[in-house]
Amino acid sequence: MDLKTSKMILLDKHMRAMVSDFSLSKLAVDKAFHVSGILSRAQLDIWSPSVGVEAISNEHFQVDYTRCASDSTSGCLQAATIQSSIFAWTYRLMARTGKHSNLGNGWLWMNSLRRCDTTSKCFSTASVTISGEKKAQSTWLSGTYTWLSRLHNRELEDKAKEVSELKTERHKKKLNIDELEGIARLNLAEAAMCVSDSTSGCLQAATIQSSIFARTYRLMARTGKHSNLGNGWLWMNPLRSCDTTSKCFSTASVTISGEKKAQSTWLSGTYTWLSKLHNRELEDKAKEVPELKIERHKKKLNIDELEGIARLNLAEAAILRRNAQVTSEQRLAKAEAERQYMFEKIKLTENSSSHHKVVVVEETRAYTWLSRLHNRELEDKAKEVPELKTERHKKKLNIDELEGIARLNLAEAAML
Repeated sequence: MDLKTSKMILLDKHMRAMVSDFSLSKLAVDKAFHVSGILSRAQLDIWSPSVGVEAISNEHFQVDYTRCASDSTSGCLQAATIQSSIFAWTYRLMARTGKHSNLGNGWLWMNSLRRCDTTSKCFSTASVTISGEKKAQSTWLSGTYTWLSRLHNRELEDKAKEVSELKTERHKKKLNIDELEGIARLNLAEAAMCVSDSTSGCLQAATIQSSIFARTYRLMARTGKHSNLGNGWLWMNPLRSCDTTSKCFSTASVTISGEKKAQSTWLSGTYTWLSKLHNRELEDKAKEVPELKIERHKKKLNIDELEGIARLNLAEAAILRRNAQVTSEQRLAKAEAERQYMFEKIKLTENSSSHHKVVVVEETRAYTWLSRLHNRELEDKAKEVPELKTERHKKKLNIDELEGIARLNLAEAAML
């Protein structure tokens, strides 16, 4: 390959890298260009100056080719059509010159239609690779989207877990703030108590200052400097200064005493208000006490009444059981007496031989009558059994219900 053609290939690669942003499509176009475009560009470079036609040149081909390379599939097809048209033009020019086989620099001419077919095949393969790369990109994007959604859901779950912790921390901070406010109130109360003891301190300060002025007056009397003290300050009579200071401290003591009185009045008012409030609450509770006692007494009466009803039901059930037992025993005794009577009668009839036929008839009648009587008794008992069972079941349910109500009332009374 010539140096000139290699330079052109490198230049074309650089231009395609500047124009296109999609790296995978660039690789596919590069492959197609290496397969089919090198020879055609070498031919154009050799033959276009000899003919003198400016329409067929490498620059036009590069511009069209780079424009087409920016689009993925449509660009490949446009490049194929452009290259096929260029090959047709070169074939016409070479037909005019009469040079069909040898192109110079060891290159041989190839049929343009065949070359166009090969280039179209190359560009079709490139379009297939580009579509596969697009599918891979779409799958990668879907995977990243799912991963990001899962990550976002995890972050939301972590934040939801942190909400309870933040609430507890906020509650603790509120408690700490309340505690600090209470401490500050206590300190303010202590300061107020200290202010209450400031009157005696003011009087002591007045006496101390008067003594200091007396001492300075004595010293100044010794030195003889009475008027000018330097820096524009004039001397003042110490007695007068003591009077002024005593007046100031007296006014301060008066104000402090007034504040003390105001504080005492405020405290007395608050104390009376709290005492009244406490007395009202006590009166309300004292009014509620008899009502509560009456309610408790009513509940006790209800409990006693329910217990009495339960006992009555139990006694009735016991009486019914006894009556049932007595009636069953009486029926059994009657049946036994009848059986004995019939047995004795049968014996007597057996002993009498003269009245044998009559006895047989009487025996059969008696036997049928006894069988009917026995069947009737059995039917009556069978009818009475489900009624007794239902009555017994109802009484049991009533007894259980009453016992439960009594227990609940006892529990309520115990809670009260």
